[in-house]
Amino acid sequence: MAKTVKFRAGRNGSVGSLVEVELPITANPHRVRTIPASIMGLAIALFALASLAAFPSALAAPSLTEKFFAIAPIVLLVALGATLGSTMLTGIRDLSLAQPVVQIDEEGILDRRVLDRVIRWDEIASITSYRIVNGGLLLHLKEPLPVRFNPMRIGTIFHFWKPQPQTAYISMNWLIGPFFPVGAVFTLASENQIPLFERRRLGNIVPIMII
Repeated sequence: MAKTVKFRAGRNGSVGSLVEVELPITANPHRVRTIPASIMGLAIALFALASLAAFPSALAAPSLTEKFFAIAPIVLLVALGATLGSTMLTGIRDLSLAQPVVQIDEEGILDRRVLDRVIRWDEIASITSYRIVNGGLLLHLKEPLPVRFNPMRIGTIFHFWKPQPQTAYISMNWLIGPFFPVGAVFTLASENQIPLFERRRLGNIVPIMII
């Protein structure tokens, strides 16, 4: 008989209606969102690169002020194109990963974007939920693991911390599945005596109580 987990289906996984689902819970990148956004992002990136053709004429502007106003839009457009292009290429790469990309079960958390194996519950020291702007789970690990952190992925692009080998960030943005199991993670973590926290507005980090 499949193992089930009960959890709260509310915004932060600790409140809301009680639901019960079978393990494992899986999620994969959202193709319907990622593919059109990738095409648009790459088109903007190519347009930005094409704008470099105007750079020599901008440099030839007669005054320093004219040079600034001619060059600044080109620089901003190239920066925007590079950011969007990198983000969308990351999205395409995520679509090519073996499925399920994310899986939660009694053993631990698998996120193939971050590590090629399951991060076991007994390897996690604590978990912080990020629910502002970009949702995700920051796992604080007991020992360093060769985790990957891609700052160009949707869900990590506005997080400016320096990645550490004893942390792993599980982005929940643009994933599709029957649930994305914040509540299930919290319930299973609580069963494994893992402390839980939530980062709120203004950077406050508060404990989460599972009821």
